[in-house]
Amino acid sequence: MSFSQLAGIADRYPARRVLVCCDLLCAAAAAAMVLPGTHVGVLLALRCAIAAIAPVFAGTRAATLSDILGEGDLFVLGRSLLRIVGQSALIAGFGVGGVLLTVLSPRAALASPR
Repeated sequence: MSFSQLAGIADRYPARRVLVCCDLLCAAAAAAMVLPGTHVGVLLALRCAIAAIAPVFAGTRAATLSDILGEGDLFVLGRSLLRIVGQSALIAGFGVGGVLLTVLSPRAALASPR
């Protein structure tokens, strides 16, 4: 399957199924990154897989948001709120990740349940 074929997945399948499958695939790839002795090439391939799945998830989420909120002011407000929450989580994640890396090894920090 090429990257151009991934674009139509959000339109062909139910949104909830696409969102759940994208999250499960990303979680499986992240879990595989934690395995001891994983070669750097495999780590890069897994990261590329996560990066390839992310646009499918984002497109499906955007389409679902417009279905739920409709068009107009409510959609703009919902999209802005979603962006604020996402960016805040990203900043908080960087902070927590940095703190974890001062205490744990990178592999242990990635596998940490905190």
